[in-house]
Amino acid sequence: MKSRSKKIISICVVVAVILAIAIIFIASPTSVKKNYDMFELEEKTLYKLVIGSGIVYTENNKIVTSEENGNVLFKVEEGQFVEENQVVATIGSSDINAPFDGEVNFLCKNDDKLVVGNEIFQIIDRKNMTMKGNINESDISDVSIGQEVKITLNSSFDSYFGVVTKINKNGVNQNGSTYYEIETTIETTQETNNMDRVYIGMNGDIKIEIGSVQNVAAARVDKVLFQDKQAYLIKKNSSGNLAPMEVEVGFSDGIYIEIKDMTVGEEYYFEAQKSIMMR
Repeated sequence: MKSRSKKIISICVVVAVILAIAIIFIASPTSVKKNYDMFELEEKTLYKLVIGSGIVYTENNKIVTSEENGNVLFKVEEGQFVEENQVVATIGSSDINAPFDGEVNFLCKNDDKLVVGNEIFQIIDRKNMTMKGNINESDISDVSIGQEVKITLNSSFDSYFGVVTKINKNGVNQNGSTYYEIETTIETTQETNNMDRVYIGMNGDIKIEIGSVQNVAAARVDKVLFQDKQAYLIKKNSSGNLAPMEVEVGFSDGIYIEIKDMTVGEEYYFEAQKSIMMR
């Protein structure tokens, strides 16, 4: 009987110890350990760009067709630039004139027999080609008529420049985002002084610089804390502890942001890893 009582007492003691350990574990406060790395403010020149995808286009692009039956006789060479009203071909005794200045592309062969409605040639105004591009709704408010643009064509990576001439305020929704069409001129640069490499339908990028700052102290945006429109950087205080300090920020290119009234090379800290829960 005594042996049984001792066994029961031993079991109770073990259970009590386990419960005590569990209570201590559960009751112990949860702490958060954060890891910080040091970084320095860098000297940067920041540019903010609006970038849209576009396609080469021209208003003056016409296919000229025959208005009578007969054999065609071309008076110019294919690919030749002609002036408005210049005779491009004849059919019988009738002259076929260029409707405007442009480059001629033959759509039939010399001496072909044509009937009314047959295509004779295409004329393209290559001197006044434009770029039509789509700008995201988040950027369109930064775009205005007369802004200079840089155009890069995907086919050759040649660069051209131009200015914004039109902004269509009727947006088009694509995959949940709204885009607005703009139109720009296409002009050559000293490096790319050849419009012959520009063809209708070519795709490319339109880049518009809407602002810049030079040689400023800057930090990566992800190393700056923002709360209630106030920016903070983490710095060691006089006691050697890390603490947030208010800073005034300025221009940003989306990756770096200007830190005003601060010196390049000053040391700050950022949270390197997510918080780790420790018991």
